[in-house]
Amino acid sequence: MKRLIVPKFEFEVLFHKTIIKTMKTIRNNLLKIFFFTSLSIMVFAYGMIVDHYKIFPYHQMYGIIHPARAALLDWIDSYRQYLRIRPDKRIFPAREDGNRVTINQTDKTYDGLTLIVSMWNHKNGIQLIDMDGSLIHEWKVSFNAIFPKSHYFFHQRNVELFFTSESVHDWDVEIHGAHLYFNGDIVFNFDFGGLVKIDNNSKVIWRLPYQTHHSIHEDESGNLWVCGYKRLTQAVDRLPLLVPPIEEEFILKISPDGEILKEISILDVFYNSNQEALLFANGKKAVSNSGDITHMNDIEILDHNFSDQFPLFDTGDIMVSIRNLNLIVVIDSSDERIKWSMTGPFIRQHDPDFLENGIISVFDNRRGFGNSQIQIIDPVTREVSTLYKGNNYNLFYTEVGGKHQRLPNGNILISEFTAGRVFEVTSAGEIVWSYTNRYDENEVYSITEGTRYPNNYGNFINDISTFRH
Repeated sequence: MKRLIVPKFEFEVLFHKTIIKTMKTIRNNLLKIFFFTSLSIMVFAYGMIVDHYKIFPYHQMYGIIHPARAALLDWIDSYRQYLRIRPDKRIFPAREDGNRVTINQTDKTYDGLTLIVSMWNHKNGIQLIDMDGSLIHEWKVSFNAIFPKSHYFFHQRNVELFFTSESVHDWDVEIHGAHLYFNGDIVFNFDFGGLVKIDNNSKVIWRLPYQTHHSIHEDESGNLWVCGYKRLTQAVDRLPLLVPPIEEEFILKISPDGEILKEISILDVFYNSNQEALLFANGKKAVSNSGDITHMNDIEILDHNFSDQFPLFDTGDIMVSIRNLNLIVVIDSSDERIKWSMTGPFIRQHDPDFLENGIISVFDNRRGFGNSQIQIIDPVTREVSTLYKGNNYNLFYTEVGGKHQRLPNGNILISEFTAGRVFEVTSAGEIVWSYTNRYDENEVYSITEGTRYPNNYGNFINDISTFRH
């Protein structure tokens, strides 16, 4: 069969006819094209003005556009997680060699069991390990199993999503904040998903469907103090100048049985203390641009054993870390007003602790500067000094997250979130114990926290000698 060859001039005729037809279409619709082009330019220009000056309809559209934009960026960053290929939000580049315990100088460490909160084999979990890294016990948890077919709001990266348990994956809800009891029970947060207490067989004792997050502190009476969250979509008179959406956070006091005993709005605390200026430290515009004004990440109660060492404070006073303002406040427990506050020099800090010698230690992330550090603060003189920081040979840095624990022998146990590492350092800054939770050869799972407990916290396990070295 002969191949059909179209003469060159026929292509030229066809091309010419196409050009003429296109020109006629443009000419006949010139006014329409001009109108819609001009309208698009005007809409774009007005949109720029609206965003800059926050005029109508900025506040009406902000609650729609901002979450949609955040959701789009979230999908771009973590598309493999949402396609259920791998949990990208929990995986970071590895900085250290080796897996599990890589350093253990037994003559310099504080001997005990370490509770690790992380992910293993693509599943959230909590493990109790000994100093050599051997697994003593494991609690297996699933958000969807613990909150089956639950309907409530879930917060993630400034996006509010209404969901059922079938539409959110366990990968999307990390465990953040955990407390181990002597009998093997454990209470923990599904971050912005709920507070849960389970027994040593991972069976649920109670659950609290409240958007709790970040940390859990047990006071002398056995009550739990936890950060809570609600989203305001309408302006309220009690919070003047704050423009919705507003992420209002709460100091929650929870009974050992999981009942809410107290709910204190941190925003109310600022206004009632005549300290609302702290909320507007960057100006009204900066506060109005984001609903996440405070970003609480830790609550600690001053107990009677330490209170005599803190002349400015009293037993029961409440210390709160407010990350987005680089701020730590101490609240009077009797009238719920701020009695002490300090802004910086810490940056995006976590986990301030009352220490027995009358000072406060804090995990200073120094976000953006590339070098985290543990600092100590004298609340009376406001003098700040560095307790530990890394160096060129032992980098210590996590942009987000992070916890620290002062051990009885004076060492510090540090949880480095994005490095997937928990390590123990001496007062001289020597690393004497280190654990890494590796995902693969080049990456690690993040670790939300590591906490050292005495060895007898493993007594709940039958015949524990079979698990020990």
